[in-house]
Amino acid sequence: MKPFTALLCFLLPVLVLLYGSACHHAGHATQPAAANAAAQWPYDTNAVSVRLYTFNENYPAENETRRPETAIVVNGTLNAKATDAGVVSAPDAAEICRIMSQSSDLVAMGLSKCFIPRHGLVWYNQQGEPVAHLSVCFECDRIDAVPQVRYKHPHTTQSEWKEKDIAKAEADIAAVKQVVGRYAGVKK
Repeated sequence: MKPFTALLCFLLPVLVLLYGSACHHAGHATQPAAANAAAQWPYDTNAVSVRLYTFNENYPAENETRRPETAIVVNGTLNAKATDAGVVSAPDAAEICRIMSQSSDLVAMGLSKCFIPRHGLVWYNQQGEPVAHLSVCFECDRIDAVPQVRYKHPHTTQSEWKEKDIAKAEADIAAVKQVVGRYAGVKK
């Protein structure tokens, strides 16, 4: 066998293996990004815009005999008492989605007993219909999400709460508060 032919017989399988490995890794490099997009709250909603609203602003002075509104969207309709605070930028909306996707379920349970949300974020589809929303109470550190967040390690009782879990929930609420504060005043 001539030296060139021997070298070619050796290099050809190596090149095929290297090329196949590069294609395999390149194909997988894009798949997790797409999978992560679907795995991130609000999941596959086809949302094209996000708006921030305020509500329950004067509670309890508005009406002390009624319970406060607890959702920014009810049965697919925006809360009638909501005040539009404006469009949330795409990077800020993405940041809120990232926070919610990696947060603890303590955010949904609330770190105190009250729940008088005064801020709501609504994700809209191309037709202007609400497809996801958050009702946020920065006083009790609670966020209700629709659709529900798929928490990795849900807690079933308060006895399971640990200092690090509470600190994580508080940090997540503070991060959402920082983003919301760019668009509307936040009490507390």
